Amino acid sequence: MMISFNKLGNTRANPVTARHAILFFFLLMVMLSVCCIPGSAAADEITPGTTTFGISNHTGIIWRSAQIDGDRIVWAERTSDNESVSNIYLYNITTGTETLISSLLQDGTPKNASGFDEHPVAISGNRVVWTTDMAIRMYDLTTRKQSTLYEKSDDFSHLVFLYPGISGDTIVWTEQPFAAASHTPDIIAYNLTTGKKIIVAHGAWDKTGVRIDGSRIVWEDYRSGGASRDIYLYDLATGKEQVIGTRTGIQAEPEISGDRIVWSDHRDQNWDVYMYDITTGKETLVATGIKEQEAADISCDRVIWMERPSMLLYNPYDESNRLMMYDISSGKEYQVLKDIPSMFAPAIYGNRIIFMDLAHIPADRRDEPRQDPVQEISLFTLDPGSFPLPEPSPAPQVNATGIPLYSPDSPPVPKPTSAPGFGTFCTLSVLVIGILFIQIRRE
Repeated sequence: MMISFNKLGNTRANPVTARHAILFFFLLMVMLSVCCIPGSAAADEITPGTTTFGISNHTGIIWRSAQIDGDRIVWAERTSDNESVSNIYLYNITTGTETLISSLLQDGTPKNASGFDEHPVAISGNRVVWTTDMAIRMYDLTTRKQSTLYEKSDDFSHLVFLYPGISGDTIVWTEQPFAAASHTPDIIAYNLTTGKKIIVAHGAWDKTGVRIDGSRIVWEDYRSGGASRDIYLYDLATGKEQVIGTRTGIQAEPEISGDRIVWSDHRDQNWDVYMYDITTGKETLVATGIKEQEAADISCDRVIWMERPSMLLYNPYDESNRLMMYDISSGKEYQVLKDIPSMFAPAIYGNRIIFMDLAHIPADRRDEPRQDPVQEISLFTLDPGSFPLPEPSPAPQVNATGIPLYSPDSPPVPKPTSAPGFGTFCTLSVLVIGILFIQIRRE
């Protein structure tokens, strides 16, 4: 700071540089306070509820694939000596019973889930679907019968089926070429009522993470090229495709419930959680901070995600991981669970939340290849008194004449605007402070 002398010989601070110094100090304190306090007061309180550890007595390794629908949980499990074959299990929360839906070999025919997919199984109501290397299969919980919905022919032997999803009578999956094949990755929709199979998305770029709710399908799309990934939406009721997010960096892991889509977003060089309302066209920054916010899921008015240290400090057994929740109706953020040392892939349905837990994995099995070994599924039930279950809005219905054909020429909806994330705020703060510091040095 520059010092001047008055007529009496006393020193005094230059008022211009003094104001600069005060402003510098103020901005520095604001930035440090935001960086050091990741959540609100409500987010530091434990959410009322009950934790249950009910699925942990298996000798196999559970993939990061567990899905929940109502009071049922499904997952795929591979044996410790073979990564590409699996059993499909179902657990009924109400009765506490576990059912083996598909074994490794059944009547001499492999019924295993695909080894190329981290999410090879899905459930909707009384139907469970999964992909194998050769076919799309379904198990009806009412009739207790397994069936093959679609099986590839010899002409398409180079394809593998990935990312199955189901909502009501509609099943979706991705047909992915294996190795250097000429076939382009396609997203397929199959209607159980009409028996029609159509191509939802076609093009010589990857399409992953397919999800469906009602007539709406979302996925992670690579058409922008480079390291970018975007979120796309296709509505079977209207036959139109639209882009949800085309930002710099990666938008990944979309999930959909009714009119809302959530995903993990890396536009600000840190993983944040964003939400898009299909009806209003509004994009919302749900979660940001100095830590990574990722693996989001949504059910009705509730968004959950996992908060963990940044990639530079990542340790799968770090006990600082937290499971967070945002209530859309109240606009409040909550901490569901904290100090979970090894949490993966949270999922929510109504008041029930499940997540994968590595806590009880023997040390000599923690470094197994391909997938992080998970052999425990944890269930957390929100207290219904504190969090009454909202009434779900009805999903749009598919046209009675069948699924509309995909139209690649459908114009996308204009890209939504959004507020800057945590990384943008810190970058701007550093720039302002830097400019101010240079000005002070000059004076």
